[in-house]
Amino acid sequence: MDFKDLSPELREKAKACKTPEDMLTLAKAEGYKPLRGRACGRVGGR
Repeated sequence: MDFKDLSPELREKAKACKTPEDMLTLAKAEGYKPLRGRACGRVGGR
């Protein structure tokens, strides 16, 4: 999912997150399932 696809309200909440843990807590509260490991930060799945 791309940041631009989020609702304006959710974008503001995401911008207010100070740490990755805050972002993870927000994502879980909004019903998103995080990727396992560091897959989201890797290019080409390596």
